[in-house]
Amino acid sequence: MSSAATPRLEEWTLPSTFDDVFFKWLSVSTAQDMHQKLDFIMRSNLLEHRKDLKQAYQFILLPAIFSKINNTSDRPRLYQLVPITNHTAPDAGIPLSDPSQAATKRLVSVLVSVTPDMQFIVADAINTLIQIFAFLVNVADDAQARDRMILCYHLASLVFDPKDMPQVWSSATFLAGESNTHLLSGLRNSLSGCTLPGAWAEWAVAKDSIIAYRREELERLIGPQAFARLRTIEEQIRKVNDGSASPPSKAKIANCAETIIFFWLGRTVNREDASSILDGLTVRLISIDKTNLPDLIKNLKKDLAKFSAQGLRESLAIRLSPPVPNQKPRRVGIRWAIGPCWRCRMLGAFLYEHAAQKSVRLSIEFLKGTGAAWMQWDTPTVPDLLTNDPSVLVAPQWSFQQFFQQVEISPDSIQSVKRIGVYSFHEFRVWRLVPWYLSLSWSSSKSSSTRSARYRGGFDPCTDQTVSLHGPSDSAARRIRSFSIPNPFRMIDNGPRVQSSSSASITTKSSPTSQSPFVQ
Repeated sequence: MSSAATPRLEEWTLPSTFDDVFFKWLSVSTAQDMHQKLDFIMRSNLLEHRKDLKQAYQFILLPAIFSKINNTSDRPRLYQLVPITNHTAPDAGIPLSDPSQAATKRLVSVLVSVTPDMQFIVADAINTLIQIFAFLVNVADDAQARDRMILCYHLASLVFDPKDMPQVWSSATFLAGESNTHLLSGLRNSLSGCTLPGAWAEWAVAKDSIIAYRREELERLIGPQAFARLRTIEEQIRKVNDGSASPPSKAKIANCAETIIFFWLGRTVNREDASSILDGLTVRLISIDKTNLPDLIKNLKKDLAKFSAQGLRESLAIRLSPPVPNQKPRRVGIRWAIGPCWRCRMLGAFLYEHAAQKSVRLSIEFLKGTGAAWMQWDTPTVPDLLTNDPSVLVAPQWSFQQFFQQVEISPDSIQSVKRIGVYSFHEFRVWRLVPWYLSLSWSSSKSSSTRSARYRGGFDPCTDQTVSLHGPSDSAARRIRSFSIPNPFRMIDNGPRVQSSSSASITTKSSPTSQSPFVQ
């Protein structure tokens, strides 16, 4: 029998206000406790007509919870692979990308109804948890939509290893015009998701399989010709954006947390009544970067003992509020909001174009950094994106344009490069270029102010170029401050050529024996 201090589970299940929901679920501190409460909800009449959510819970999320409770694994399974002869676990039809595994196994997956007229495939435990709470917990504004995702992160962290937690957690809210206010009740509680969880090293087959399935859906939404163009551009952009990462990213379009929202937009655009639904409707993306969430949850748990349900959410709102301008001492805000990545911006541009062909106008806003203000999606077409958005500019091709670097190099020769930082600007926006491959070998003459250097660099570390470095021959001030490297940046699709400039600093340290070319 429950003690007086502990409410009966029936009373606890889903309190009447969002503040109470947030307070009580944040107080859940173990996988065992979470299982007890979720299991009660699953057996209640709240999900009487939601066979899809019950199946996703039973066959995808629950095995991971049991694994955590019973200590059968330090890393509970995010995805469930079962023998192909298993006809009990649900199967939404995702073929495994690895033929050797596909012969004997399949991925457990469920088509979950996320709006009255849309289903979304779920095949991982954390997206399952999010869809359950998207159905159970109503939200009325942007802050509640954000806080519901923070709550989902907390509950997922009780089960899954930090390395397996998704990087981005996203939800959408809607500002409706006069003609489409009826949409709000059916949408604002539904369109939420996260990036496909888990490290690629462990879950490449499952993640690749889900992404391939989703991309087939995208092809149906925007058409084969547009999708082929999207795929071509994506591969070229990856050479810069992902190829420059360390380690290189394996994520593709359709991996992102916002995918569910783009699916809804694409399907709605293709409806005959799309204009009546989308004209005057603003879609707001609230995407949360997980980086600061562990510390945020830790501080909120401390606040549980000090605040009421309302006070706890007020405390959270203060923690996430942007700094007040000109306030001294200036408070450092938490950079919790993350704007659309280049994959989302590319997919969004194609959806904007697809909508325009049907005379439908899309309006999307998003938050970044401290979430100080809503930002308008400002690249509504693919040419706009490729011309104006530095995050999606395509890999360089060697030609006749000049790329200028400012360097500072110590006396007679480069011995070891300790640090290199490259920053590039295009229309006053930062264009990511790192890591920059660089190898320099020197020849120098006391009688000449010109030194020759052979460098191997840029995005193509296999290309050698020779440049002349000019500087004073005086040994007391022998520093070479600049040289130029041919390195053009050309738009794809025979688009306009863009002149870019960049600056870099290289700190070197002399050594009598070493002659090391370096990259950092």
